[in-house]
Amino acid sequence: PPAILSGLVGSEMCIRDRSIFSATWAISPVIFSGCMDGFATNYNPEAVLDDASCEYPENGDYSLSFDGPGQSVIPGNLNIDGWTEGTIETMVKFNSNNWGTDGTWILNKSFEGTDNFGLGINSFTTANTSSISFGNYCDSWIFASSQLQPITGEWYHIVAKWDANNIKLFVDGEERGSNSSIDISNIGSLYIGNSSDDEGMFGNISYLNIW
Repeated sequence: PPAILSGLVGSEMCIRDRSIFSATWAISPVIFSGCMDGFATNYNPEAVLDDASCEYPENGDYSLSFDGPGQSVIPGNLNIDGWTEGTIETMVKFNSNNWGTDGTWILNKSFEGTDNFGLGINSFTTANTSSISFGNYCDSWIFASSQLQPITGEWYHIVAKWDANNIKLFVDGEERGSNSSIDISNIGSLYIGNSSDDEGMFGNISYLNIW
């Protein structure tokens, strides 16, 4: 009976009953399939064909991490020209109570040291009164202060709202501060985790939405 060839590559020649038999064979290369996404938990670096089997962790602890001055995300100019109202929503954790001389910013819109508006820690008085605050600037700061100094290592859900006349601040679903306000202008670039004065935060931002 004919030979069964498996896992071999080569040729063979033999003499049987004074007859010469010759055969050649080749085995097709093995193609490895699997998950080809390096961010997946079951990533297969040997796979050359993605088989749509990738798995990802649920509710993973993904966030932007900031280690103080010198670090920021600058997505460009947030154009709010013509906005009569707006909302900022974020989830933040502070990893240090080093608030700096004037404070530290979760978000700030400013240009070459000239502030426009911002959300962060206001510590203009003393470190003992540093609190989560939202405000805008025109000759001086106008803040809606939460009177809440954050505990390091804890997450806070923060919402800041503004319209033509008022600013409001909510922390973990509770309104914590409000103030009258002038129109927030469109001057400056948007800084996340810092400002144009390099007053960077020590902590994490899980997400940040502006509308």
